[in-house]
Amino acid sequence: MPVKNKSSYSIQSVGNALCILEAISEETGEFGVSHLSKKLGLSRSYIFRMLATFAQRGYVQQDEISGRYRAGLAAYETGGRFLHQMTMLQKSKPVMETLAEKVSEAVYLAIPDENDLLLVEMVDSSQKIRVMSLVGKRFSLDQFSAGKVIMAHNAKSNDLCCSLKVIVDQGAYVDFGAVGEGVGCLAVPVFNAQGSACSSLCILVPEFRLSTDRIENELLPLLKGAGDDVSAKMGHYKAGLLRRCS
Repeated sequence: MPVKNKSSYSIQSVGNALCILEAISEETGEFGVSHLSKKLGLSRSYIFRMLATFAQRGYVQQDEISGRYRAGLAAYETGGRFLHQMTMLQKSKPVMETLAEKVSEAVYLAIPDENDLLLVEMVDSSQKIRVMSLVGKRFSLDQFSAGKVIMAHNAKSNDLCCSLKVIVDQGAYVDFGAVGEGVGCLAVPVFNAQGSACSSLCILVPEFRLSTDRIENELLPLLKGAGDDVSAKMGHYKAGLLRRCS
């Protein structure tokens, strides 16, 4: 069977929509349908329908008097999320690699997305028996420790239940079997410059390698130190102060 060229999988309408968004990003002020039609070589009626769709999702705003358009808040918010995640990955990866080398276990970076948690990056274990990769997997935010540490530290004090308060007091959380049978997870929050838990670092380990002594005297101290390091890189003042004083 012949291999298809990648271009054969592209969807023209999606490609056109992306071209329009890219053209909008180049505009410094308001713009009209005719301007984009001429710039992109697409019909006015097609541009009009696309802009109406973008307006419904908040990616453009239309002035009620002039009828002209400008970029909407959703466009800035989406771009900001991409930049944030790229920054998180760049600042976290060296710390994750160092931690994985020290503990010889898989280290993950998890980022919240509304009520979900996405595992976006991993440095794998050097062990022969390891947990199957979960990169790209999405879980409920309250499903396991990597999400619970974020929930606990971002909750208002009067909303904290006993279990979440314990997580805040300990600065970490350990669970067993939440993401798979025979798998343990240790997690700590990562804080941004505003003091919010913007992600979490976690170690996924087969349960047979998780003794109480190893958790308390090796894994948790190293994981907490790594979390402080990434938080400091993200501009969290308290984490930076802690690392300088340790």
